[in-house]
Amino acid sequence: MEKMDKKTSQIFRDSGFNLCFFLLILFIVPSFFLENKIFFIAEVVCAAILLIYHRTAVNKRRKALDKYIKESVINQENLSGSLMLSFPLPMAVILMENKSIVWANERFTAMVQNVHVFDRPFTEICPTLPLNWVTEGGSVFPNDITFGDRSYSVSGNLFTMEATGMRGLMSVLYFTDLTDLRAVSREYADNRTVIADIVWDNYEEVAKNTPDSSRSLLTAHLDEAVNAWVSAEGGIMRKSERDRFLLLFPEKAYAAFAERNFDLLTRVMEIPSESSMPITISIGVGRGSATLAENMQAARMASEMALSRGGNQAVVRTGTNYEFFGGRAVETERRSQVRSRIMATVLKDLINDSSNVIIMSHRVADPDSIGAAAGVARIAMECDKEFYIVLDRNRCGCPRIVDSLAAQAGYENAFIDAQSALVIGSSRSLLVVVDTSRRDYTEAPELIDSFARIAVIDHHRRSAGYIENTAVNIQETVASSTCEMICEMLQYVVPVDHITPVEATAMLAGIILDTRGFTVKTGSRAFEAAAFLRRVGADTVGAKQAFQGSARDYLEKTRLAGNAETYREKFIIATTRSDTDRAVAAQAADNLLDIYGILASFTVFVCDGEVCVSGRSLGQVNVQLILEWMGGGGQTTSAGAQLRGKTITEVEEELRRCIDRYIESSTTQV
Repeated sequence: MEKMDKKTSQIFRDSGFNLCFFLLILFIVPSFFLENKIFFIAEVVCAAILLIYHRTAVNKRRKALDKYIKESVINQENLSGSLMLSFPLPMAVILMENKSIVWANERFTAMVQNVHVFDRPFTEICPTLPLNWVTEGGSVFPNDITFGDRSYSVSGNLFTMEATGMRGLMSVLYFTDLTDLRAVSREYADNRTVIADIVWDNYEEVAKNTPDSSRSLLTAHLDEAVNAWVSAEGGIMRKSERDRFLLLFPEKAYAAFAERNFDLLTRVMEIPSESSMPITISIGVGRGSATLAENMQAARMASEMALSRGGNQAVVRTGTNYEFFGGRAVETERRSQVRSRIMATVLKDLINDSSNVIIMSHRVADPDSIGAAAGVARIAMECDKEFYIVLDRNRCGCPRIVDSLAAQAGYENAFIDAQSALVIGSSRSLLVVVDTSRRDYTEAPELIDSFARIAVIDHHRRSAGYIENTAVNIQETVASSTCEMICEMLQYVVPVDHITPVEATAMLAGIILDTRGFTVKTGSRAFEAAAFLRRVGADTVGAKQAFQGSARDYLEKTRLAGNAETYREKFIIATTRSDTDRAVAAQAADNLLDIYGILASFTVFVCDGEVCVSGRSLGQVNVQLILEWMGGGGQTTSAGAQLRGKTITEVEEELRRCIDRYIESSTTQV
């Protein structure tokens, strides 16, 4: 116990006593030289008595502390002092009043490399471990701390020792060495198996335009590129089909692939081909699941999402979360009339098998969503089924189109609210969602959980939060608009003379809106659809009038555009703090694209208590990617985002950061 005595003598040094004792000695020394030795003897006796008293008090407190640590802290009985000092965990007792160390065992001093610890502030020994977490009720510190090359978990509790003369709260800390456990955990995490499902997007198109003699060589080049990419990081590749690959690689390889933004996407596009189009692939990655089977399922779902978003990108599914890489290539029009006919037949059969049809679009309906709803309603009428269109007419972006449809025969009671839809719906009802695939963007998200049979028809890129478990999902990201898709299907399931001019005008207005007057993202199919609608009676003047707003809206657009500022030379951002209609803000973003040299425009505004962003581009910039990073979505040339709980300034700053990220990660000059 000699070692214990030395340490406890250091532990209980009282700064007040030391000062008094020192002053007493100062008086004793000059008293020795005085003639009256009685004062000298008296002072020596007082000093001796004071020293004896102090030693007695120290020993009393030491014994009380030893007893407490033995019986309460370590929670054992009849422990000897040597066993307490050799307790298997490093321990330290802290006086919370001044944060000083009043006791520690040998393992603690060894842990801190044998520095002098007694009476020193704990923050000097371990500055990374604040002690307030103990007083705030925590028993285990949430983070590991490091001494040298070792990592420790810290736990502690509070106690008082009033009987020992040491007043105030004290804390005992235990340090558990987790270095080896953390190393094993890291090794396990780094080597968990990740599965990737790779699909050759445009196999049919490339193969059709490549001579037979060169096709096998082209396929070999792709196989070699994929294998070299994954094997460089310790993974393996197996070809499951002629245009599909299965990849297995460790988690640490995934980190390397993500850091390089899945550069395989650009590598395969550089493979020489005699076809006029480059090879593009879609990568679906499944990771973080409990079993390989779940990772495989996640990889398939991710690759399907990548394809539905236009291909040439990587989608990573971790649990229920999605992360996106790539997706910058210009989408090519590769739909076929056969697919449109098949989808039209499937949709009509599904409607025939339903008791009634509930049609719903995104919030604040626009001409594309209302025109698409009218097209689906016409198919329902052809099948002699009741139909209803869920719409909040107080927040509609195209009231003229809605009013003209409501005046038509068959539409008298068609427009209903969400509550009425819940009452009308049954187990055999069909819910058709048009012009969006995100459940939180729909007019009434609660309806999605209330219907067992759901069909989705959309032309936007699929993003996280999409509607799952659909009976039919018709998603064509290369289509200019949902109205274009519906128009093609109508030609196969509805007689031409059954389509009314009002319905045709509504669909034509939808195509004009999303192509911005046939100038953006307009393929040959868009012109064909417009020509068909014109033949069945679409009114071009009426379609144009659907976009006419009030004088107030015109002035609001002008004022919003007046606040615009260019950013990074080719981007422009217009911000307003006043409450603004979504359609007005979107039209203002469209108008800003008329400025020479601007590739993408954004408006930041407040609508219904939320800060919203509307983005538009001419096609060279993918605004959907930029706004997807902000929690929004859309398509390459038109996208939006709604952010809750943020200010205009915060949203504008976040938008600028996302634009910076887009430019910095771009493989081509923007």
